[in-house]
Amino acid sequence: MRAAKVSSKREPHCRVVINPRIKNDVAESGAQVLGLRIPVPLCENSRKSDVLAAKFREIGNEFWRSKACLDANNYYNLALFHSQSNMEKALALGNRSCVLYYLECYQESVNDVTTALKLGFPSEKSDRLHVRAGQCLLHLGRFVEASKHFSQALQSLTEPGLRRLAADGLVKCKAEQAVASKVAWRCERGDPTASVRQAYDSSLTATSTGSTLLLSANTESGASVRLFDAGPAKGWTLETTRNVRPGA
Repeated sequence: MRAAKVSSKREPHCRVVINPRIKNDVAESGAQVLGLRIPVPLCENSRKSDVLAAKFREIGNEFWRSKACLDANNYYNLALFHSQSNMEKALALGNRSCVLYYLECYQESVNDVTTALKLGFPSEKSDRLHVRAGQCLLHLGRFVEASKHFSQALQSLTEPGLRRLAADGLVKCKAEQAVASKVAWRCERGDPTASVRQAYDSSLTATSTGSTLLLSANTESGASVRLFDAGPAKGWTLETTRNVRPGA
């Protein structure tokens, strides 16, 4: 490897680093800001350039295809840094969201997808982003938002693999929402009967004077329970004020 010396004058010049695989121009400013060692020509021109950004994206794509995720992410960052138009920014964000999803950075991937769509990501490719956002939100447990993205993708998706991902994701979201909507048991404050009050008063101890009466909301007899301060060893404990059969 051999580098050409450059002068300190402000006239345009390049420091060339030879690499047999990649021969694209890279703005030195972007590389310095991101702390990257770029194996390609480094130029002093720091102006925004969609042409340069597209070259960075293609380098990132090469790394992504070889599963070098961190290197791909670095070049997508460079592409975003040098992008001039909203479209080029959207493309860089779309590519980066794929890497972030693979690295299980789900919230960051969703952020990139959302921004890319706002910046005008190509509509003919946006379905892929909606599926990715849905998958991320599914991992994050945000099933309502995930359902919206999967449904949006299914409106126009034709590629079988992506349609299957979107359809499966939508089914999972609906199943999770159905489980979350079921209330197995809940308590609410209520006025206990005289017998319950008597039983409660007789069971009070010095450590349980702060107990709170609760009325069970899902039993036929309206049986009461209370929060019992069992002391520093056990802390607050939920207990009944009457005998309850196992499984009742």
